[in-house]
Amino acid sequence: MLNKSLTLASLSFLSLTANAALYDRGNGLIYDDSRNVTWMQDASYAVTQHQQSGGLLGDEDGYMTWHEASSWVDNLNYGNYSGWRLAAGSEWGAYEFNSLRQSLGNSSVGDFGNCSGGGDPCFLNNSFVDPVSGETISLINFRDGGEDGHSGTGMYWHGTSWSQNSSYDVDHAWAYRMGFGNAWHFDKGISALAWAVADGDIVNQSLVSFVPIPSAVWLFGSALLGLAGLKRKK
Repeated sequence: MLNKSLTLASLSFLSLTANAALYDRGNGLIYDDSRNVTWMQDASYAVTQHQQSGGLLGDEDGYMTWHEASSWVDNLNYGNYSGWRLAAGSEWGAYEFNSLRQSLGNSSVGDFGNCSGGGDPCFLNNSFVDPVSGETISLINFRDGGEDGHSGTGMYWHGTSWSQNSSYDVDHAWAYRMGFGNAWHFDKGISALAWAVADGDIVNQSLVSFVPIPSAVWLFGSALLGLAGLKRKK
């Protein structure tokens, strides 16, 4: 009886693992049920935010030091939700980025986290089909390492600091290297990218809300259309 229960439990676990998927939650949010996190669809939202705010918020090119990236995501408010953070990972285990990569249908992780032996972009596929709507959804402003001019090109900061080591005289933090599919620790002072993540399915938990256009605006628009119609009749 015990063996049967263990077998059923194992099958259930395998089924859940096999069915891990990404879901489009709308308004630029994607839910990853394999890690139970919500990703921003815009992988470089700091740039978009900078453009939309006229330079008051975000960052012009998205490349920030670890402290700048941490401050940006800590102060981010999107959909009236402010619980954003940098992606999580541990030593040699960039698990949230690797989970997203595999959920997008990319190759599995090889030795030391490398995919395709290292060197090739590990996110060859940046789109997925929503299991509910059947629509194809693509990441926005995703950078896989093809940009030049930055010491941290193609790298996304983790929220995890690296313990001080006697062989280094500066603080380090972990970052995910898109070209290799793994994490490594880098000087917090270099420039790398930031991808906002939130714990849980924040849309279904009603933690986010997007302000609709006020009814007064619709009434005003209707009145204008009515006046235009009267003018045409005259």
